[in-house]
Amino acid sequence: MSEHILITGGDGYVGLRTARAYLEETDAQVTLVLRARDAEEAENKRNAVALGLWGVDLRRVSYVHDDITGEAPFAEVDPKGITAIVHAAAVTRFNVERPLAESVNVEGAKKLLAFADRCPKLESFGLLSTVYSCGLLPGTVSEVPARQDHGFANHYEWSKWAAETSALEAYSHLPLRIIRIATLFADGDTGQVTQFNAFHNTLKLYFYGLLSLVPGKLDTPVYLVAGDFVTRSVFRLVRSKSAKGIYHVAHEREHNPTLGELISQVFDIYEANEEFRRKRILRPLFTDDESFEILAETVDTFAGAVTRQALQSMTPFARQLYVHKTLSNTRMQAELGDYQPPNYRAQLARTVENLIDTKWGRHSPKITPVANHPERTRQYAV
Repeated sequence: MSEHILITGGDGYVGLRTARAYLEETDAQVTLVLRARDAEEAENKRNAVALGLWGVDLRRVSYVHDDITGEAPFAEVDPKGITAIVHAAAVTRFNVERPLAESVNVEGAKKLLAFADRCPKLESFGLLSTVYSCGLLPGTVSEVPARQDHGFANHYEWSKWAAETSALEAYSHLPLRIIRIATLFADGDTGQVTQFNAFHNTLKLYFYGLLSLVPGKLDTPVYLVAGDFVTRSVFRLVRSKSAKGIYHVAHEREHNPTLGELISQVFDIYEANEEFRRKRILRPLFTDDESFEILAETVDTFAGAVTRQALQSMTPFARQLYVHKTLSNTRMQAELGDYQPPNYRAQLARTVENLIDTKWGRHSPKITPVANHPERTRQYAV
């Protein structure tokens, strides 16, 4: 049977890279769902995707322009030929409002699951999620259904838990792979960054001396993962015939820095930079959650737009930095078979150096076409 994969968020970071993997390594037909408000935006997005998929056979690519918040977002897609689905469309901002998170991340997933239920040839459904769908749960976090009894740091985490729960409760008969992804911090070993998030915004605040405190505890693990590893993992988990279940696309505790180690390494690199040294910026102090909340409220009232914007993306996640989690990735390791953890210190060093050299993306690095698309302007992307 020929493969035909449907990817939502097809112009997003993981969605587009997953599409490239299918086009490079299989003979599959690929249908990309792109959010577009009008014909002009649809054309612009198709052009951006074509650039991002430069060098592969675009004749195997088709497009659906719709919004997953609509009444029938997949009406243009014939369910009879679909063999696999990757749901990569989501609002991923930590400061997302609950109504938007519910409309896109929860109800959008339900609509796609209902569509999947009408696909007679479906062999795999990859629901992309986050390792923080477990919320503020401390201790060991296994690859099992998440609980909500410890609450959540933000509406994004809650919405991902709700989407997972809906899938497991109402559609457990489908070939589900719930794929929880750690914080994306770089494209790969080179340290190149083409999708910027709260992690990068926070490092920028420290480099320019706009933040003097660190929320969290020194020994809290910070789970980081590179885009190349995420893409390979999603591709293989979705294509595997036996991979039904929950997977953490993340590295074990010993292959991630603690918050204290992260700040120390970052500032070692900063202090080797002449521009940073001239500013005589002191290393930030770690603070308790109450003190940081007071700082955030004060900055939100009096600071400039750049600082406010960065803090607005950071503050909703800060509560996680006081919770010690030990992520298990046993099932992912068993399914992938040849899993090798990275040298996270080397990856982090190259990433921080790249951020400094490119002024956090203002100066274009030498990049490959796959990453050259307007990801940072999008709202729906994983």
